[in-house]
Amino acid sequence: MCLDPKVTDGEPLDEIISMSSVECKYYKLDPTSYFHPKMYIFKKKRGKYLLLLGSSNLTQGGLTDNIEANLYYNNFNLSGVKDFINFFDNAFKKAIPLITTDIATFKESRNKYIEHQRKWQSTLLYKRQKVRNSFLHH
Repeated sequence: MCLDPKVTDGEPLDEIISMSSVECKYYKLDPTSYFHPKMYIFKKKRGKYLLLLGSSNLTQGGLTDNIEANLYYNNFNLSGVKDFINFFDNAFKKAIPLITTDIATFKESRNKYIEHQRKWQSTLLYKRQKVRNSFLHH
């Protein structure tokens, strides 16, 4: 995953890393690029795989609220998903394990970003109101 304070929900991260069956890693890229593929591979019992490809992020909006376009493939055997697994494995090798201190740092960055956005919106609203008042009083 890519942790982006502008769009990534911080709250589910603690829950994800507490799951013993999940290994979670993230990319720490330069500010101009993101690891952005949305590809989810689940290994099921009896050597079958479930594959989800599409536009959905692992967020409340991406999974339940937004209108998204995804392809859902169920009950593939290994040969049907091998190319996807190879892509994922290569990317996963380059990623950094997500740990609680990273999550705390990320949440702090996200909170600063949200506070900055609130201040910016408040300033913008104030300036708009000032402009409107100047037109109304002239």
